[in-house]
Amino acid sequence: MHEAKQMKSTGKSITVLILATLLATWHQAGVAAWTAPIGVPTPAFGVNEIAPAAPNPWNSTSTTSGGHQFYYVCPTCAGHTDSANPYGYPAKPRDTIPATIPAGSVVEVHGQIDTNQSFTSQGTAGSPVFVRGADYASRPKLTVSQTISGSYVILENIWWGPLNSSDTDFGVGLREGTSYVAIRNCEVSGNANRAGGVGMGSWSYSGSQSLSYVVIDNCNIHDIGDVNSPVDQDAHGITVNGSVDHLWVTNNQISYASGDAMQLEAQQGRRDKIHHVYYGRNHSHHNKQTGGWIKHATDVIFSQNTIHDHRAGNSSFGQCTGFQYGPEYVWFLFNHLYSCDVGLGFASNDPPGDGQYAFAIGNVIHNIHASTTNPYNSGAVMAVGGTNLYFINNTIYDVDSGFSHPPGWTSLQLYNNIISNRTNASSYDIYVESNTGAATIQNNLFPASPRFYWSGATYTSLSAFQSGSGKGQNSLSTNPLLTDPGNNNFTLQSTSLAKDSGVLHSAYATFFSRYGISISKDYTGSARPQGPAFDMGAYEYGGSVALQPGAPSITRARIQ
Repeated sequence: MHEAKQMKSTGKSITVLILATLLATWHQAGVAAWTAPIGVPTPAFGVNEIAPAAPNPWNSTSTTSGGHQFYYVCPTCAGHTDSANPYGYPAKPRDTIPATIPAGSVVEVHGQIDTNQSFTSQGTAGSPVFVRGADYASRPKLTVSQTISGSYVILENIWWGPLNSSDTDFGVGLREGTSYVAIRNCEVSGNANRAGGVGMGSWSYSGSQSLSYVVIDNCNIHDIGDVNSPVDQDAHGITVNGSVDHLWVTNNQISYASGDAMQLEAQQGRRDKIHHVYYGRNHSHHNKQTGGWIKHATDVIFSQNTIHDHRAGNSSFGQCTGFQYGPEYVWFLFNHLYSCDVGLGFASNDPPGDGQYAFAIGNVIHNIHASTTNPYNSGAVMAVGGTNLYFINNTIYDVDSGFSHPPGWTSLQLYNNIISNRTNASSYDIYVESNTGAATIQNNLFPASPRFYWSGATYTSLSAFQSGSGKGQNSLSTNPLLTDPGNNNFTLQSTSLAKDSGVLHSAYATFFSRYGISISKDYTGSARPQGPAFDMGAYEYGGSVALQPGAPSITRARIQ
């Protein structure tokens, strides 16, 4: 549960229906190869494997083809039985998925399954197991709570959802001791009950094993719980607990969960048990809490996500995304955050001093408006928690307030950011309540009429702020000359003073040293710098303009 204020009610608009239609179309288009979001490594398993072709003809004497064993499962088809029918075929399907599936097998599932279908995969890197629908359009529906164990298994073209509106036992989960699993091109839906969604790991797990190397890609996860519930259901689209490492959650649409789109929570004192989690190019919207939330975890990268329409209620203060309880080395890279009460929210530490480093680099944050201007619960960035905070090369536009930093953090660095079009005349572009000596603020662009709150004093010009606080060196106070911000084009015009006015910050080298991947890029993925020095803001002038905020991230669909 997050710190909560009153929620603004939101309804499902025609836009969401259009997005659902587009998602189904993308699933069937099927031509683009998987590419990694910026800063995210490519998984060794789960994104490029293609299921072997089914036997043709497929009958009682041709259940083996190309060295693969094929199973045909359809409990709602004519002639279905498990009796003396170890494999099944279209004219005589099995009722159930085998409890243990040998390496190299392909299990094709049809119809609807309402009984337990948990299984163990014996797949290997060279001979993975596939459990799949024949294609996304005809995906089977599993109305049970399914647990997957074993290794090297790909689940695709499957729908997990409730049997009816009163069902409380459905969804899919993986537990510690399982590795190399991909869930891709699937649908996960729910009802108003708390049940459902995707579960990774086990709450309060105390064993020595981990759930490792899992991919959740190109899925539609929606309507988990009741977003209008008067109580905090904590019903997340994806829940990550216990001991989980090397998890890729990419290219998914996650919406209308009565909790977070994804929540990581290893629990206090176990921060190192959930690590190397990559949340990239997801489109998350209209969840009751946030579009992705981090608690007690290490080495988490949120990259190139589109997150919007999260509002304050009885479960959150309306942040698009963020963290609490002091996770370590968390990175928010090149995300598009809009139409929330708060853009990035860094909430309370637990305990103080737990977790040292958090970074926000290259994000575009706009249309952030709340019912309150309380700096503890509003702003493009609200950081009451965290320890060492780095905000670099972000573009902030059309917001009630910019950076709000009540007590909680230890050191703060703001470099190369653009803050423009603050809409509340009595609010602030930078609000720093205390710990002011530990703040470094330089090479930022502020509005022509800025407002700063600094340890009890208010400044209404950049020069006054510089002389009064000793901060703001090499900064500008001017119109940034964004190309067309009203239509979500936040690139720089050729005459913008933000060009070549930034500096290379050490955070870029820190990321490379820790992960071996360069993030010296702008929002579009273009290399920085394009000129003699870094530009301010999320965009580098002269880079690609192919990726613009405004539309949701388009998920990839695999060749069926």
